[in-house]
Amino acid sequence: MASLDNSTPGDGQHAHDNSALVAQSVERPLQVAPMNGPVGYPHPSQPGGDEGLNYVRLFHSLRRKWALAFGLATAASILIAILLVLLIPAKFQAEALLRVRRSEEHIMRMGRPQVITDRDYKTYKETQAALIRSPYVMNAALRRPAISQLPMIRREQNPVAWLIDNVGVGYLRDSEILKISLKGQDPDEVVSIVDAVKDAYVEEIVVAERASQLTRLDVLKRSYRRNVADIKEKAEVVYKIKEQIGAPDAYTARLRQELEMGNLTEAKKQRSKLHERVGEINTQLEVLYATRGLLNLDPTEFEIEDQLYLDPRYNLVQQNIYELANAFRQVASSGPAESPTVARLRMDLRSAQAEGARLKDEMKPRIIDRIKRIRGSDESQREEVRQLLSAEKAVTERNLQSTIQQVDEQEQLLKEMEGYSSELASREDELTSLRKITDMMKTEIDSLDLELQKAPRITLMQPANVPDGNDQLIKIVAFGIASIAVFGLIFLGVGFAEYQVEKISVANDVNKDTSVRVIGTLPLLDHRSSKLFGGLDDSSLETVLQASIDSVRTQLLCNPDDKTVDIITVTSATSQEGKSTLAGQLAISLARSGRRTLLVDADVHNPRLHSVFDVPFGQGFCELLRDEANVEDITHALEFEGLWMMPAGYCDATALQALAGDALIKVFAELKSHFDFIIIDAGPVLSGPNAMLLGRNADTTIISVRKDVSRIPKINDACARLRSVGIEIMGAVIHSGGVEFRKSPLQLAEVDPAPTA
Repeated sequence: MASLDNSTPGDGQHAHDNSALVAQSVERPLQVAPMNGPVGYPHPSQPGGDEGLNYVRLFHSLRRKWALAFGLATAASILIAILLVLLIPAKFQAEALLRVRRSEEHIMRMGRPQVITDRDYKTYKETQAALIRSPYVMNAALRRPAISQLPMIRREQNPVAWLIDNVGVGYLRDSEILKISLKGQDPDEVVSIVDAVKDAYVEEIVVAERASQLTRLDVLKRSYRRNVADIKEKAEVVYKIKEQIGAPDAYTARLRQELEMGNLTEAKKQRSKLHERVGEINTQLEVLYATRGLLNLDPTEFEIEDQLYLDPRYNLVQQNIYELANAFRQVASSGPAESPTVARLRMDLRSAQAEGARLKDEMKPRIIDRIKRIRGSDESQREEVRQLLSAEKAVTERNLQSTIQQVDEQEQLLKEMEGYSSELASREDELTSLRKITDMMKTEIDSLDLELQKAPRITLMQPANVPDGNDQLIKIVAFGIASIAVFGLIFLGVGFAEYQVEKISVANDVNKDTSVRVIGTLPLLDHRSSKLFGGLDDSSLETVLQASIDSVRTQLLCNPDDKTVDIITVTSATSQEGKSTLAGQLAISLARSGRRTLLVDADVHNPRLHSVFDVPFGQGFCELLRDEANVEDITHALEFEGLWMMPAGYCDATALQALAGDALIKVFAELKSHFDFIIIDAGPVLSGPNAMLLGRNADTTIISVRKDVSRIPKINDACARLRSVGIEIMGAVIHSGGVEFRKSPLQLAEVDPAPTA
């Protein structure tokens, strides 16, 4: 029985050489997905459903590249270790310890103790660390005797910057202990430098702060003495002002001032009233003199008419005349001029007018007399009024002068009182403020006296020294960790680079991450496979291969939709994915089942099947497309009963043109008349259009997938291209996938070699 090699670049070897059959294995058996729909129905899972890192795929990526990853990682880790040993010499570290207390130790606690929060203490510690590393402290350290002449310092062009970068300042495990450290090859030099930095910090920062407090205390004491003398002087001035205003304090002075202010206000009101009364009297007198010559004049008609309208009877008669006149005008304008209504209204109007004239003549004398009386026609009475007004004016003017004098005197008194009370209030406020400030200064002086007697907040715990031994052990451990880290990074980096390629690692990757389902798997048939399958011989392994390919054949023959499947295209996404092997094994399986089967090598750009089945290369499929040969002349019967093969033939532009035209339909129709099944080994989908052209004229298409070679994105791209032109995809067959088999020799012997449905 002939078999094909699915591991060689040419996708096949000689059919009789079982030892040359190469396949790949997986680490666990793969169950073939059940067919839940018609042939070619896509798998229900969606590609790319998983999110995040797939650790199983990463493991298989490392499995494929473990030798390369191990070699590169080992070489890099050894190189890193050697470089670290050569470039990083052993160093000694000198350390000095200071204690930075959370709070100051008070000798006597007055009032509520000060609460220092974690944030405040953290800020204080960071400030002290920053001060140690400041250029001010580093310059002070370098000014110390013999420090600037040390070899470590002289080698540096900028010693201050070098100290800032290399002197370590930090706290031990978030405690109150502040560590100042420096590493170097000479232990004596690093001890001297650390001590110099420590001493400079203590003198320039800690001691200087205490000196600043002493200076502040001296200034406070001098100011306090001056304030006491000022208080005495200001108190004497206040006492004198109180004697002058006759008030014990500013409050009483303000009350007296408010009382006098009220008296002044009343006097001003009286003055205003008297002014107004004098003006009124003058006005009345002027009116009397001005109207003296007008008393005997008769009133005018307008004055008489105004007085007439004040009488209700006259007003009613005039209103009646107005209404009758309006009615007469309306009736006269809308009707005949001599109608009875017009005549009656004319008579009524004349009667009303006569009544108005009669009332006017009757009331006119009385109105004239009343107007004259109102004007003051009694001369004796007018003279009496004038005398009374003149007397009242003289009295009012005398009272006005007296009130004006009283207002002036009151204003002068208030002016004097306001000056004294304002000065007293100002002096008292100033004295009170000065006493308050002096009391605060006294409290601060007493507090500072106590503070300066307590222990400092920052104290020395340990001068600079070098612990026993150096950091050789630490360096060895660090080198080891660095080497291991480099090894792991490179090893995982190679694996991750392989992971990014997204190759098929296990058969389940096809079901989960692609848009095509798995319909079968093919095992390996080399010596490694015999170990994988429990030490089976080559014939037993071939039996396993037959069972695997027969499973695919059964799915072709048992179509649930009763659809005729005569022409099957076998293709792959790219080359070297076992499509020729699958096509050959499927054709052998169909022939073994009693079907006349033709295997067509349609991979015209890279034909291989003629060498696998030992058929001479010559005329074939291309000649049939160009209509230059007959089917009988280019078809070769193989040693398997019911199996024929058609080689690719000589490809040219004419054949490729015919492949894209109607000639392919005629060729397939002719082939179907001679054979039951036609298996077409098409070229890779992503390498050209031939696979799509062939698949459109076939009944279904099978995708060949090879473990550790096929890539998930390529498979999805190939399936998308096939479906874009309406090609039905039956599913995928995985090479080197795990299969279920029976290890019992008896059961293997019972396999019926006769054709099955």
